Amino acid sequence: DPQYQRLVDLTPGFQCSEDPWPFSSEAVGGLTLHGQTAIVTGGNSGIGYRISAHLYQQGADVYMVCRCAHRCRRARWQLQSDFGHPEAGQIFTYTESMDLSKLNEVRRFAFKMLLELGKDGLNMLFLNAGDPYAPLGQPLSEEGYEMMFATNYLGHHLLYRLLLPLLRIGGQTAAGARVVQTSSSAHWTTFRWGVATSLEELNGPTANFRYNSGLLYGQSKLAQVLWVQEAASQLDPAERIYINAGDPGVCDTEHWAKTAEWIA
Repeated sequence: DPQYQRLVDLTPGFQCSEDPWPFSSEAVGGLTLHGQTAIVTGGNSGIGYRISAHLYQQGADVYMVCRCAHRCRRARWQLQSDFGHPEAGQIFTYTESMDLSKLNEVRRFAFKMLLELGKDGLNMLFLNAGDPYAPLGQPLSEEGYEMMFATNYLGHHLLYRLLLPLLRIGGQTAAGARVVQTSSSAHWTTFRWGVATSLEELNGPTANFRYNSGLLYGQSKLAQVLWVQEAASQLDPAERIYINAGDPGVCDTEHWAKTAEWIA
């Protein structure tokens, strides 16, 4: 699209290439995920919705977790209407909201999952939800952290730590366990300190109303990438838990529309 052409080469993620993708949804469409359980944050729209749809179509039992419980239920109905078939899995929605910036809500959801899945474990955890844009003067989170950092990084980090016992159970099944963090090549663009290591660094740009939303986003994405590397290094290969971060590129989602408007 010509309106996005100026983004090419801005970050490593916006590179033009004629090479085809080495895989496609059609190529993996024959895989079966029956008997596997997945949790997808931000499952009601965009990338999370498509992740949920593919998992559901291929037989997995999918827990969709959203900031708005009503939108989550509506997305579940749409998925079942559009993609339901006899071999599909089941779609579950968390009956309460889970705002990743509110760590108590993250804890409440995780404890519910520990009770519900405690015997069978968890095979897939998609840490997908996030916020790409911070309006000027955005308040801190309830716990006192810069909002984008709390939403994109802290909430997912806590969720992973709390659900790790379930992933360890899932890792011992035939399917193993996988964790996928939706990140971004925007992690190349951040503050001079990379990722803040103190509240003064983290909250200072927000408190002084002198920050750049793109740098805040890049900081949160760099935190994700560094965290995934560290989390992977701490896992014992015998646990069979595989954790990766991926950059989905530019996707036609509500979040991208919001970001494109901000860039323009």
